[in-house]
Amino acid sequence: MDGMSGAGKTTVTKLLLDKLPRTAHIGMDRIKKFISDFERGTIDNAIAREVTAVMARKYLDLGLSIIVDQPFKADDEVTAYNRMALDCAVPCYKFQLYADPDIALQRVIERTKANHGDLTEERAKRNISLFKPRADLGFEMIDTTDLKPEMAAKKILEKISHE
Repeated sequence: MDGMSGAGKTTVTKLLLDKLPRTAHIGMDRIKKFISDFERGTIDNAIAREVTAVMARKYLDLGLSIIVDQPFKADDEVTAYNRMALDCAVPCYKFQLYADPDIALQRVIERTKANHGDLTEERAKRNISLFKPRADLGFEMIDTTDLKPEMAAKKILEKISHE
């Protein structure tokens, strides 16, 4: 599950988990919370990405499905997950959530306030600006600008249940 900040990756993932048995929810935002003095930046983000990949492989080896909920930084990171799925003989569904940047920013600001987070508006704008469409890597784009999270989850469930 790739996408820009504020597009609904985590919310949609939580809805999917209610419908998908034996599925683990992982991603670098979840891993960051395990690092006591996590600092946003190249080194700690790389650690979180690496740990996420190791956890993904282990869950697959143990026969569980996974949802990796994070913005993917580089094409080779996506390729590594494709290879992992192939090695484990499981399908790899790729969805990318997008929203109008102004709406995504508003969602991030509201979420940060509700969670008493420390993400600045400047940082949120930067994160949103880094969004890169990845249809060329097989991602199916879902625009959540005017779409309720439940409908986005329904679209995904319909797609994965037909294959």
